[in-house]
Amino acid sequence: MSEDGSFWAGLSPYALSSSLPADSSSKKGEVILRLRWIRIYWWLILLLVYSGVLLQSNNNRALSSGVRFEIIEQLFPDWNKAAERTRDGEISPSLKEILHADDVAVTLSLYNDLCANQASTHSSIKDSWECKLFDITVKQLSGEAWDATTNRALPDVDQDAVMIGKRGILETKANKNKTNKDLALQRREEVRQICSDNFFQSHFVLGDDPRVVPMGDSKAFARAVAEVHPGLDAIFDQYLLHNHGMGKMMRVIDDINRTVKEMQEDHAQKVLDGLSTRARKRRHLLTELSPEDANSSPATAVAAKEGDGDFANQSGDLNESSRGAAVHEHVTQTKDPQEPQFGSGCFDPGDVAGLLRDLWTKSTQVSGNLDWGLDEQKAKIMVLEVLPNITNETWPAYWKKMNPNGDMKLSPEEFLDWAAAHLGQFQWPIRGYLNSECRNHHWGLLSLCKPQEISAFYQVAFVHGVGINSSVLQRLNVKLSFTQVAPYSGWYRTTLRIFNQSCLGRKPPYTIYLMGVTILLFSLLVLLDSLATLIMLPINLMNTFRMDLPSHASVQEIQKDFWMKLMQTLDGRGVLTQALPTIVLLTERLVALGFLCACAQAAREAFQPSMLPIGVLGEKCTWAWFNGNKEWIVGQKVSRGITMRSYLDSCSGLEGQMWMTELLFQFIFEDEGCFHALVVGAIMCRLLEAFSLSDRLKWLPRTLFLAKTKLLNFLIAYVCLVAGFSLLMTLYFGDIFQQFSTLDESFYTLLLYSFGVTDRAFLGCQPDIERGSFHLQCALFFYTVFVVTIILNMFTTIVIDAFAAEGDPERYEKIYQEEMHSLTTRLLQMFGKGHLTSRTMVPRQTRPRQATGESESAADGAEGEKTEG
Repeated sequence: MSEDGSFWAGLSPYALSSSLPADSSSKKGEVILRLRWIRIYWWLILLLVYSGVLLQSNNNRALSSGVRFEIIEQLFPDWNKAAERTRDGEISPSLKEILHADDVAVTLSLYNDLCANQASTHSSIKDSWECKLFDITVKQLSGEAWDATTNRALPDVDQDAVMIGKRGILETKANKNKTNKDLALQRREEVRQICSDNFFQSHFVLGDDPRVVPMGDSKAFARAVAEVHPGLDAIFDQYLLHNHGMGKMMRVIDDINRTVKEMQEDHAQKVLDGLSTRARKRRHLLTELSPEDANSSPATAVAAKEGDGDFANQSGDLNESSRGAAVHEHVTQTKDPQEPQFGSGCFDPGDVAGLLRDLWTKSTQVSGNLDWGLDEQKAKIMVLEVLPNITNETWPAYWKKMNPNGDMKLSPEEFLDWAAAHLGQFQWPIRGYLNSECRNHHWGLLSLCKPQEISAFYQVAFVHGVGINSSVLQRLNVKLSFTQVAPYSGWYRTTLRIFNQSCLGRKPPYTIYLMGVTILLFSLLVLLDSLATLIMLPINLMNTFRMDLPSHASVQEIQKDFWMKLMQTLDGRGVLTQALPTIVLLTERLVALGFLCACAQAAREAFQPSMLPIGVLGEKCTWAWFNGNKEWIVGQKVSRGITMRSYLDSCSGLEGQMWMTELLFQFIFEDEGCFHALVVGAIMCRLLEAFSLSDRLKWLPRTLFLAKTKLLNFLIAYVCLVAGFSLLMTLYFGDIFQQFSTLDESFYTLLLYSFGVTDRAFLGCQPDIERGSFHLQCALFFYTVFVVTIILNMFTTIVIDAFAAEGDPERYEKIYQEEMHSLTTRLLQMFGKGHLTSRTMVPRQTRPRQATGESESAADGAEGEKTEG
């Protein structure tokens, strides 16, 4: 090795010992400076390449940001959006931080309608966008003590039976009226079953088919519940979730309407009996029109049936309104009930997991026991829905294959095995599975059952192409979460999360090379050194604790030896320690740790079922969708979806280099939490070392170094002051103002207020009218004077004083030596070696500086060494 170190070894991004100069080299300072600049250039290259890789995750950020803004505007409508909805006759709620259960239901219903009808963007461009309700999660159902029929709390029946005078469900003494007691028990049991996991999963999470249970039709819901939930009473109140307290009156109104309808029918029959035989015949033909005949005029259609062209001119025939009503009634009964309600976007022909879930859920609900499975009769009914060619003669052998263990029940596992064996033979509905966003989810159950937490997860995608050749160009995830503020309260705290997923197959070919260079540079710059440091860490820590110096060692020798041993805990090989400052080396180790954590997070997310196929599913994708959702099919409380690896292999259609590019990117660089962006920020902090090496820019790090102690002390004092004000504000205003309801809310609000963000502090404040708001305004006035005006100005003063001190080199050197000595002493005490410095220190005396320009601290050190000798 040459005296000045190897020049070519110094160009390597991996620190080589051959690049370091000898300790006796006269040009050691110059060589070290050159090595530091070369390393800065390597970090700059890494920053550019690394950023280039991350920028490939989204090839159209303007589009994704525009869609996000539209979603935000839908949930937080301004006056313009509210006016637009008023024009269209739509409701216009605004998402707030705290909502009660009914507002939560309205919000979920609103966004679900936007997803189903406008693809979460706009109806005019819905053909290019798709919105899917990915998953609904409900936790800890808690509502069992409220009778929604009479809109009052259910009584404690056990206590009612023994306590005289306790009011019952109908304001009578339950212990004296057995009928009311039984009614209370019945209502309590009904609510308990409705708020059970099975009921909620079926009618809320999965949702009912609107063709069977239309939106807002409580009677149809009651009939469906009575059919599939035999545990509920036969007279289940269809007004349980609607018209609270009006159930009895609405039933009376229904009876009246039914009587009126019967009277009208009797009257019409009498009129019909009075007509001629020819008119009755034409009346009969009119009500039996085919859909093709119905498209023409009623008169023409009947005439064609009869062969009489003069039907419309017959004086004794039915009037035009009667004929029109008959035609309308017939067309309503004969046309496909799917067509008037749902467009093609509501159905997925290839979603076999959803179709099997519907098939299994309907069959097990009818059986009345979800855990037991299906007996032979119920299994046969289920099989005939998808395999109608099975006959009574072939069924016994078929059942034996379906139930190989012969226990006379079809378990969920056996159902999945049977479905996998005959998946290609099933005869599904032509349009396929009705998607979750188009189903009737009965959001009103929230106010009755009051779950502790509910979240709805949507995916919005920009789809290009038609049919199986379609590809997803953009994918945004929207997650609405509501957490109950207090159990049984019915008030919820709102959380909204909107994030973008990378566009699969849209990355340029050179992306894989950028990823390779990024991983290589990370390995050479920090990862290999960090691995060696981690392996040697126990030995280096042991050497640091065992450090023992002779009694004649000076403070400078102790300080130098201690820092060399301590730096070995950050640099196991000891190469970078000789060239880089401690703070820079520590930053590099943090960058390595952050990069590894970001990669681990990306790999963890890649193995989670987070992908929802959008568009037409191919055969491979159909099988992947089935295999990835087996637990969800049989009704277990798991999220549906497939992993990123399965999606890439079966649904993306990528091959060769593009497949490898997406695989590496998804498993290393794609993370929902944006941890890689934080690593980029840490690399930029590492590059700030260039400021300290530049004569024109070194004032910035030197100023921060001089001000760091006072800034740290100021930060402690500032936090204490804000925390104290937060406590006062919480105690005084926490009961009436949401932004000061807790200590952390108050601290956050006052912290923002200190730096000019005042909107949150005055949320819900009306100082000219309400007394509490006036008091809040006064309190914030004193906070502004004391903290914002006085305390924060001290921060500016500290920085200005440090900047002025940086211009005096002797003063800076003195402060630097004092800081290093103080830090070394504290660290030695922490390692149990405080006696090494205490015995070498002498009382500091005020003395003039040396004429030679030697610093005061250096002179003190020399005097201490002389005294020790």
